[in-house]
Amino acid sequence: MWALDRETFNNIVKEAAVKRREKYENFLRNVELLKQIDNYELSQIADALQIKNVNSGEYIISQVKFL
Repeated sequence: MWALDRETFNNIVKEAAVKRREKYENFLRNVELLKQIDNYELSQIADALQIKNVNSGEYIISQVKFL
């Protein structure tokens, strides 16, 4: 039987979260619309991102016209 203590588990989870945030922040820094956002706000956006797979040609953003 193998066991993983709480501290080691937490370190693994935190390290994965930091790597995920860094990856997303690096991506977001290349988005022209977000160039003026400060680092704190960018990290908040990075934390909120979720991956969603879409099919080729599928709309991910659309504009709605209001009358």
